[in-house]
Amino acid sequence: MVAVDLSRSQDEIGLANLALNRIKKCELDQLIDQALVSDPKGEIMAMITSVAELAFRCLQYHSEMRPTMNEVLDVLMDIQGEGKIDDHDSIRDLESVNAPLLSNASDKVVLLKDFLPSPVSGVNGKVKTVH
Repeated sequence: MVAVDLSRSQDEIGLANLALNRIKKCELDQLIDQALVSDPKGEIMAMITSVAELAFRCLQYHSEMRPTMNEVLDVLMDIQGEGKIDDHDSIRDLESVNAPLLSNASDKVVLLKDFLPSPVSGVNGKVKTVH
């Protein structure tokens, strides 16, 4: 299911396009809760800007332009821990994240990258194929 707002212009009907357009225009205040804008030190807005930059990368059309999930994790942990993104390209060791163990030995682990994205998108109540 695609998040849509039919009251918006054609290029901003989809949530992803809306976010991309707002980030490109540096209009982050139109994407976030206004209570977050009133930050006297600017620390929250700096973190929001960092998250928006990451979101922009994640929303790129071509997969080679998007960060890996390890890179996303690394950036988000840097933002959460320090309020900024480090100037390095290291990838965090996933073992340092307290991921829950599988509850049943018979559970199978499947990599999401092996699955193609859904080719179906709904807009205006109609189904169309996305290429």
